[in-house]
Amino acid sequence: MANLIFGGHKIGSSSLQFSAARGVFSEVENTTQPVGAGDGEMLVRSHLKSRIIPVTYDFVALSRREFERQLAPLLYSSDVQKLIIDDRPDEFWYAKVDGKIDMDRAYFLGTGTINFLVPDGIAHSVATQTADNMPYKDVPVNLLKGSGEPQTVAAQVWGDDPHLSLDTSSLKIGDTVSFQVKVDGVKDTNVFVGLNSQKISPLFSNGMETFAITWTKELFDLPLPIEFSVKPAALTDEYTWSQAKAAIGTTASPWSPNPADPEYYTDTITVPNAGTYPSEPVITATVNGDDGVLTAINDQGSVLQFGSPDETDGFVKQKSERVYHLDFNQTPTGVTLNNGVTAFPYYEHGNDANVQSGPFGYKDGIAYPSTERTAANHWNGPSMSGTIPKNSNGSNTANFQFVNRVNVGTNAAEVGRFEFNLTYQGRLSLLLRCLMIVL
Repeated sequence: MANLIFGGHKIGSSSLQFSAARGVFSEVENTTQPVGAGDGEMLVRSHLKSRIIPVTYDFVALSRREFERQLAPLLYSSDVQKLIIDDRPDEFWYAKVDGKIDMDRAYFLGTGTINFLVPDGIAHSVATQTADNMPYKDVPVNLLKGSGEPQTVAAQVWGDDPHLSLDTSSLKIGDTVSFQVKVDGVKDTNVFVGLNSQKISPLFSNGMETFAITWTKELFDLPLPIEFSVKPAALTDEYTWSQAKAAIGTTASPWSPNPADPEYYTDTITVPNAGTYPSEPVITATVNGDDGVLTAINDQGSVLQFGSPDETDGFVKQKSERVYHLDFNQTPTGVTLNNGVTAFPYYEHGNDANVQSGPFGYKDGIAYPSTERTAANHWNGPSMSGTIPKNSNGSNTANFQFVNRVNVGTNAAEVGRFEFNLTYQGRLSLLLRCLMIVL
């Protein structure tokens, strides 16, 4: 016998006990179809259906009506609730009471059945598991940043470089700090560890060296940043040092990176699932940089992508701005008529220049060019030009998009040309569109 926890309410006592028949798993519905003229059929799909969990109960009550009144608000819900049957406290169901609650009573004793509908048909684990991409989070923190690569000290130098930065933000006067570092290639001398060139270790030679110090006021007052280096006692040939680590505590621990180092994190997260049914993880990402995209890929190639792949690794795009717009519902301001630069000022007329003349008419967002001809019957028509204003960053030389709509209508055999261009200091710099129209 067991108690219930439904919607956060514990139901059950010495006078009310429950027993649930969960079964092995939900009813399985298979869909098949014949293939050609062959025998048998092919499985198309298979899925678990919703299930009913019948829960029988035994109770002792002086008043049946009073018992019903106490039980009703605990069992009613308008949606599924978490149902825990505490003989298996490690699992729960998303369930809702279904149908009628049966009850038989004789004197003070009664029994009945409550049917719980489980729409998804599966049990869920009460305990959650957390997986992350921080394999070193359970080991002592390395206070040295950038220690993942071996460091090479050039020949005949005193070893101040290369160096690592020591993070002292968590250190207090009196703390014990353990160090380790591995040295290779030292000849004819010994080396020591220095903080800002101040010796803090005994002399040692090749191999792994471990030692511990007390964080004194003298060390606490060293100017920042504090530089960790392995220095020679005398000038010598080139040597290397690696696997450097500083940690709070008396005993040196195996090498691990600092949380500020990329090695502290992995690109792969292994998510364990001890259950018998696929589980959808909840993904939480803490983004410490200016990233525009987060992509998760599972071992079957499925992809979850958030953000824009064009903004990986902090690549930021400026939002587009419309800096130049003529609506042509009325005479525009800030433009000059009939003084533009054209790509073909003498088109088809030898030394006789085309003429920029005539007005535009404006109606319903359309600029209608004048079709008035010149006395010499040369190519002519109005032009409109203006200066492109700067955007919010003070620039008018960035990439741009030009959009313009042209509608050509005629009722006679005519030839015309329209042109859009960019000019700089009175010279044509870019021809956006030039089109001859023959109708």
